[in-house]
Amino acid sequence: MVLVLVFANSLVAMPLLKLGREANGRGFSIAKGQTIKIQLSSNPTTGYDWHLDKPNLRYFRFVNSGFIRPSGKLIGASGKKWFEIKAARAGNCGVHLLYYRSWEGKKKAAEEYKVNFKINP
Repeated sequence: MVLVLVFANSLVAMPLLKLGREANGRGFSIAKGQTIKIQLSSNPTTGYDWHLDKPNLRYFRFVNSGFIRPSGKLIGASGKKWFEIKAARAGNCGVHLLYYRSWEGKKKAAEEYKVNFKINP
């Protein structure tokens, strides 16, 4: 009976960690296997978009990304760009995003977003 309870507890999903602009520059402690969703304001009609800068695939796995359109019909309004990544390995690592126009390159980034993680086993 004890083995059944231990196994059942291991199947409980870890909560999704949702991060926005307020998390920029901060550090978080998470568990291996936990999924992180980063969501930031973006306006692709200006040519700008958020890009993962040198994602560390040793510690994270890219899950998905997308864009949430603005709710109103205002032309040129900002929406939300989001990224989902999953902690794949224990250790310390950061996620770095840059907001730039693809034809100008990351050296001309208008914004930067960094979050550090301590990934626990």
